[in-house]
Amino acid sequence: MVQNKKNLNNFLYKKNIGSLNFNYLQKLISENLGDLMSDSSSNKGELKKDIHSAIKIILKILSCVIIAAILYIIPKNDELITTLRWIVLYISLIHVVIYWDWGFAAIKDFKATTSKIDLHILNGILLFSLVIIVSNLIIALQILPNIFILITNPLYIIIGTTIFVLSVLFIYITRYIFLKKSWRGTSCVTSGKIVTKGPYKLVRHPIYYFTNWMYLGSVIVFCTWWTLIATALVIIYYFLLGWREEKNFEEAGRSDYLIHKKRVPLILIQWIYYGFKRRKIENKK
Repeated sequence: MVQNKKNLNNFLYKKNIGSLNFNYLQKLISENLGDLMSDSSSNKGELKKDIHSAIKIILKILSCVIIAAILYIIPKNDELITTLRWIVLYISLIHVVIYWDWGFAAIKDFKATTSKIDLHILNGILLFSLVIIVSNLIIALQILPNIFILITNPLYIIIGTTIFVLSVLFIYITRYIFLKKSWRGTSCVTSGKIVTKGPYKLVRHPIYYFTNWMYLGSVIVFCTWWTLIATALVIIYYFLLGWREEKNFEEAGRSDYLIHKKRVPLILIQWIYYGFKRRKIENKK
C-alpha cells in the first residue's frame, strides 16, 4: 500500500521540486484523447460505410421491383417461348443492377484501368453487351419479325434458358462466396492471396468462364445473326481479358500464381490434357 502511494506521488510530482507534473499529465491526456478521437473517426467511417451499403442494397431491391413491375405490365402472350425470353431478359437486367451496380462498377473499372489494351477490351465487352441487351429487348417485345430470329424451337429455348440461369447462379456463387471482396486480377496483382478454392480449382477464370456460358445461353434464346456475332466477340474479349490478367500477374512476379496456372486449366475441356500430363509425370516418378 505504501509502495503504491509512493509510485503515485512519483507519477504526480516532480522529484525534489514537489510541484504537480502538469506537463506530463497534459501529454498523457492529449495522447489518450488523440487515440479516442482516432477510434471515434474510424468508427464513424465504418458506420458511414455500413449506411452506404444498406442504402445501396435498398436501392437495388427497389430497382429490381421496378424492373419487374415494368416488364409485368408490358402486354405479351402466354406462349412458352415468350415467357422464357422475358425471364432471361429480366435476369439480365437484374444482373446489371446487382452485379454491376447499375453500370457504375464498370465505370469504376474503366477509371482504374491504365493500360490501353485493357481499356480496349473493356470497351469491346461493354459495347457488344449493350448490343445484345437491346436486341434481346426488341425480340422480347416482338417488334422484330420472326424471319430474323434463327431459333424458334421450344426445346432449344428451354436448353438456352437453363444454361443461362445456371451460369448466372454459378457467377454469383463464385463472386460472393469464393472471390469475396476481390474484383479483377489486374487490381491486386502485387498483393493479396490467390484464390484457389471452389471453382478456381477447375478453371483459372471461373467468373469469365460462366459469363461466357451465360452469353451462350442468351444467344440461344434470342438468336439472330447480329447477336451471334456480338456474343462471339464478347467471348473473345473475355478470353483476352483473362489473358491480360495472367500477363499482369507474371509481370508482377507472382510465383504463387504461376504455380496455380500450371495446375489449373483455362477451360474445363483442358482437364483432359492436364490429367494426361499429370499421369505422365506420376508414371515417370
